[in-house]
Amino acid sequence: PDDFIDLNMLEVLYDMAKKNDCEIAKCDWNNYWTKNNQSVKNGKILPEWTDKVVSCYDYPKILCVQPSVWSGLYKRSFLEENNIKFLTTPGASYQDTSFTFKIYALAKRIILTAKSYHYYRQDNEASSINNKSKADVIFQEYDEINHFLEQNKSLCDSFLTQKLHNEYYAYKWTVKRISPELRDDFIEKVSRRFKGYRENNKIT
Repeated sequence: PDDFIDLNMLEVLYDMAKKNDCEIAKCDWNNYWTKNNQSVKNGKILPEWTDKVVSCYDYPKILCVQPSVWSGLYKRSFLEENNIKFLTTPGASYQDTSFTFKIYALAKRIILTAKSYHYYRQDNEASSINNKSKADVIFQEYDEINHFLEQNKSLCDSFLTQKLHNEYYAYKWTVKRISPELRDDFIEKVSRRFKGYRENNKIT
């Protein structure tokens, strides 16, 4: 509810998806600041990925784009056939993290556009994470992704590096947002997780 879109966004994405028979159609977005009515294009959807049908096997780094589930459309039958759902989390925190990883890893036909139609508000104080229960939700999302990869070995072989990249930067981003009194405990948990990955040869 704190974001907004161009009026033609859904029509554009729907037409892209239908024309190309894709499971996912996604646009770029603008980071938006209310106080000075300023918007800056995110620019994370690269030109070499756009305006053609792709998959993450073609371009694994698509998995590293910020989850931003709100800037795309997703084929209902594709979600149902693969049993892809959002996790239940306090305040819907981080719910797009595991959802987005799964859809990108499984989709065979993705269409992207570098045009930006969504405005992602950056200065809404109500969206900040200020309590421990919400801060720790990100660990649940990556537990879900780890379980997903364990159940799909071929996907793990292809996308583990991207998963580790995403996980590290998700934790780094969270540290910047949470209340200062929660940071030491959060960082200690992150440290334990990555030490565990190293002990289990997930990181070399």
